[in-house]
Amino acid sequence: MTKLQASVDDKPSDPPPPPEHTSGFPPAFLIGPHTLTSPLVGFEYARAHLRLLGAFAALKQRVVSCADEELPPLARDLGNTPEVPRRWAWFLCLAVDRFHCWVQKVKYDPDDSLVKKLNRWVREAKHELNVLSWVKSDAPPLDVLMVWHAYMLNPSWYAEDCARLPILQTLQKLDDRLLPAVVVMGDPLEYKPTEERKHSWLSSTGTPFDPIEALTKPSSHNVICPKCGKRNAAEYLTPDGTGYAQQGFKWPCSRCKYIITKTSLAMDKLAQDLVKEHDEADAPLDTYLPGTLRDPMNALNTERAASIKKRLVRDPRVCQLEGCKGSAWCTSIKDSFDYSITNVNEYMRSVAGTKRLTVLKRMLDRILSAYTDDLPFSIDLVGAVMRQGSFTSKMHDFGWTAPGYFDDPVDEIVLVHSITRYHAFLDMLSASPASFFVPTLDIDLMWHTHQLTAGRYAEDCMTYVGRYVDHDDKVEENRLANAFDLTCKAWQSRFKVSYSYCGCPLPGDSIGDKLSRLTHKVFSSSSRAQTHSALSPPGHPAIAPATHASEHNTIHVRPDNPKLAAKLARKRRARERKMDQRRARDLRRVQRGELDREQYRRGEAHYAAFLTPVPFISPVMIGSCVSVGHAQCAAVSRARRRCRSEC
Repeated sequence: MTKLQASVDDKPSDPPPPPEHTSGFPPAFLIGPHTLTSPLVGFEYARAHLRLLGAFAALKQRVVSCADEELPPLARDLGNTPEVPRRWAWFLCLAVDRFHCWVQKVKYDPDDSLVKKLNRWVREAKHELNVLSWVKSDAPPLDVLMVWHAYMLNPSWYAEDCARLPILQTLQKLDDRLLPAVVVMGDPLEYKPTEERKHSWLSSTGTPFDPIEALTKPSSHNVICPKCGKRNAAEYLTPDGTGYAQQGFKWPCSRCKYIITKTSLAMDKLAQDLVKEHDEADAPLDTYLPGTLRDPMNALNTERAASIKKRLVRDPRVCQLEGCKGSAWCTSIKDSFDYSITNVNEYMRSVAGTKRLTVLKRMLDRILSAYTDDLPFSIDLVGAVMRQGSFTSKMHDFGWTAPGYFDDPVDEIVLVHSITRYHAFLDMLSASPASFFVPTLDIDLMWHTHQLTAGRYAEDCMTYVGRYVDHDDKVEENRLANAFDLTCKAWQSRFKVSYSYCGCPLPGDSIGDKLSRLTHKVFSSSSRAQTHSALSPPGHPAIAPATHASEHNTIHVRPDNPKLAAKLARKRRARERKMDQRRARDLRRVQRGELDREQYRRGEAHYAAFLTPVPFISPVMIGSCVSVGHAQCAAVSRARRRCRSEC
């Protein structure tokens, strides 16, 4: 008998793993009908996530402050203001390409059948050894980790892509590795790969392991001509602004001279997906269209996905003509829309324009949002990283990403409180499946940390919430603002404690009878007032600012339609008036001794949620929508009033 076999036979069936430090946690966490005695998100992973965010912030600073001699000539003149982060966006284009290379090369060493029979304690020890080995031989550079991190924080898209796309099959098996790898690395920014790892990365991707060193090397992006199929090496930057990483991308095919654009590449990608056979019972999952496979209750709803695709391919401009198959059918579809995904968007919107087809219209919008370029991924990863940058900046500004910030037991109470509030947030989600709740920054940190264990996150959602909970990182600001009011009211009703105490004026009775009736109906019958003490804020000064609304996923829309633009502006002004009324109400409460004066003063020192004055800009380096709002809690009230008058 081998030593390993002896460990299987002789040890108890499933001894508990070494306990994680849980000082300060409540005795139980309630999520719907479930009672948990240990949290779904632990200290070690939360701290590892914050260290990772700190490394991302430091990497961005390295990029924006690079000396000219460290950059290619065309990159030296790229501006990098917060409003127009050209250099950073160019860097992210390179990072996404490096991520694309990595997912095609990364390895996974599955446990053999004997190891899978091991008890839990031995399995966890084996997993730790696997992570150590993986970090040494296969962990990617920091810029690639940053792209992977942003991808996973679009959990529904990430989960569906991992199931649907053959290129991501190995990555799906590694979705439990990111945070454990950071634990092994310590500080990702200071982690030094072995010479063997640097050499293997260079040989497999053709770029240096260090992302800053990689900037100095000539690079191009291979694009396939949608007309003739010729592979072309398109430069990322050109003097006239037509490079792949630039908004005006145009590249003449070296064979047929067709001018390749992002819209034509996206059209080619859609046409190829439409012509894949999907009628067979055992059809590969990549035959279905992005955004159609996964729903909150079913990870692989192939019946719905097949139905949607059949409906689309029956459309007169898409349908298969007699004798037209494969590449000929693909070309026919592209010809029908003049090789432009923009024309598909306009046509589909006209087809699904009636109120009766609103559900279909939303589904078409979701499908077509996956077609922006030639990359296989269903989301724009450059935009995803940029949107996450706002949240990273918040954590950095709080000081939470600093090495050792939470090592002192006195400071651990901040994470204890955040983790406890996250479980209460899940409890609200379980009680109201139809509601859209907005997290605060501290809750969002733990929600993000949970999502970075993608497979386990999916299991936990189904087990405790009863459905898969997506995290949309692109939501229009008016919808977020209204949803945050609902969240505050629902939290107060369910837990008998305020949701946010950063100083922002919270909704009161003036929010309206409709909202009051809704929250009373949903929450009063199952009040969790007994959790009041666990959710009440401890006295640590770092806690209150982190209960500000999480706004990194806010999309500030600048519509071309003047009427719609005026409507959005009116809504924003109405929210400003409402905030002013609430501030006046809170001042009266302070004077009556009903509200803490320090909390009121905190509100004077930062922008109210979803009312940050923002520049309506279009990013120069990428052609997709990204968040440009950065609601800084450090802004003074004088600046707020000045900016408000200018908006």
